[in-house]
Amino acid sequence: AKCGEDPIRVFLYGQYCVSAAVCVLLAAPLAAGLYQKAISMSASPRMNTTLVEAEQVHMQDFVASSPCSKTSPSSLLSCLYGLSSDDAYNSMNKKVWEPAWEFGLPDLVSTISPLIIVDGTVLPFSFQDAFSSGKFNDVPTMIGIMHEEVDLDPIDLVINIQKDDYLSFIAKKFDKFGANFTST
Repeated sequence: AKCGEDPIRVFLYGQYCVSAAVCVLLAAPLAAGLYQKAISMSASPRMNTTLVEAEQVHMQDFVASSPCSKTSPSSLLSCLYGLSSDDAYNSMNKKVWEPAWEFGLPDLVSTISPLIIVDGTVLPFSFQDAFSSGKFNDVPTMIGIMHEEVDLDPIDLVINIQKDDYLSFIAKKFDKFGANFTST
């Protein structure tokens, strides 16, 4: 409202990583009432990681890549706090995602580094659990994917695809999730 916005008409929109942040705000009780509408496009499929899982994935890679990799366990925390911003950045895991076409959609989740962490406080439960249990911030919401993001190749198939072909493709890709998932 300080910049002229209307504080009672806040609209959230995000694509991929920012879309995952939109999902967090939908699931986070602390965000209730801060926005009135939301669109989440192509959110990360990895939005249910616990603190322990995230620590295992991120910290092991981070520490191993950092100048602190040979530090004793008793001095590790002090060493990590003492890293320069350049050292910290260079130690980060840059493998946030892998292309879906290399792995197939059902296996994609296992190749993605944890992005959203269910910490029990800000995010007490996953976005998926919040929606399935009805414990989410109930505002008008649209969730979708970008048209060209689906695993179609070559590009001509995306541009010229017919509705029945697209629905058949989606049903085939997501058949492991059950018939109700792909019914129209």
